[in-house]
Amino acid sequence: MLPAGSITRPHAGDAGNDDVFVARVDPDAGTVEKSLYLGGLGNEEGRALALKGPGSTSLFVGGTTRSAGFPLSTGSGVSVSDAFVVALDKDTFGVKGSSTFGGAEGDDEGLALAVDRSATAAGKNIVYLGGRTTSVNDFPFVAAFDTRFGAGPTEGFVARLEVDAGAPSWSTLLGGEADDAVLALSNQPLGRLLVGGTTTSSDLAPGTSGGREPGGGSDLFLLQVDLPADGGTQPGEDAGTDAGEDAGTDAGEDAGTDAGEDAGPLRSPLGWSCGASGTNGGPGALSLGILAGLALLARRRKQADHPG
Repeated sequence: MLPAGSITRPHAGDAGNDDVFVARVDPDAGTVEKSLYLGGLGNEEGRALALKGPGSTSLFVGGTTRSAGFPLSTGSGVSVSDAFVVALDKDTFGVKGSSTFGGAEGDDEGLALAVDRSATAAGKNIVYLGGRTTSVNDFPFVAAFDTRFGAGPTEGFVARLEVDAGAPSWSTLLGGEADDAVLALSNQPLGRLLVGGTTTSSDLAPGTSGGREPGGGSDLFLLQVDLPADGGTQPGEDAGTDAGEDAGTDAGEDAGTDAGEDAGPLRSPLGWSCGASGTNGGPGALSLGILAGLALLARRRKQADHPG
């Protein structure tokens, strides 16, 4: 149940359709301080939040839309979905810009966000957006390392977008012969993007290490992507996870000391990966597990890059 407060849906006659809502809650008073609905006459789902960082007023919302003219539009619903990212002022909740991403023929779902805080992104609202797609024939590839669409119903994807700038500066599929989805992202120093998700494929992506044997269920995966030269992060800067938090500060514990092992050398285009077989648990549980793994990998990488 939502805390007490005034959250009003924006569209009269919109009953039966889902909208995205964003709310800032006072945890002590149990009230909503600020709220906003995003959506039109199609269905919308909000899946991820990310803060740009200290000193910035930008808050990013990612998800999926089926409304023409999204966001804040009364435009008609459409038959296929696009992934979206909206930049908001975190204090006023005013919309600062938005972008949609995906092909025109298939469904594209936005499920994860990470902010690009690199030197090339200084002063710009640039994010990494991840999710899954069924756009077999018209996925918008830009400098992709994986361009194959497997036989499964969905492929994972990752794209680098400047909000309100139109076309992506980098976008790729990430999947194999079966069903795949990207559920978590973390932008790291030294031009590294950590990607987490689920897969039923035994050949997740070109260059992947630590393959799996197909067992009929879903596995978690963690991958490290070496970003293009203009998409990397500034050394020494931590870009956080799709929840806007530092992935290396979980409970103040050092996640890199398990058995004294190093996560291994950097590989390109994909690096370290792992799997955890299972057939139960929803996307929320999977995302939590993936983010915990990203925190582990981020801390181990940080120790390897800055020993002592």
